[in-house]
Amino acid sequence: MLYISQPTLTGRLQQIEELFGVQIVIRSKRGVSFTPEGTYLVECARKMLHEMHGIKETLQAMKQEVAGTLRIAASKSKGRFSRVI
Repeated sequence: MLYISQPTLTGRLQQIEELFGVQIVIRSKRGVSFTPEGTYLVECARKMLHEMHGIKETLQAMKQEVAGTLRIAASKSKGRFSRVI
C-alpha cells in the first residue's frame, strides 16, 4: 500500500524516533499501534502537508499564470443530457 518494504519502513520509523527522542509506535504480535507521541506527530505531519499544498498554490498564483486543477461538479443527468449551443 505504501510501496515500501517492511525493513525500509522500520528503519525510517527508527530514524524518526531517534530524531525526536520518543517512541512513535508500539510493536506487538498483532502489528503496530501509535503511541500518544506518534499520534501527535501524525497530526503535525498532516498539518504540514496541508500547509505545503497551500504554499505551492500561492506561489503558482503569484506567477500570474493559469495553473492548477479545475474542479467542476454537475449532476450525472445534467452532464449527460445537456446540449452545447
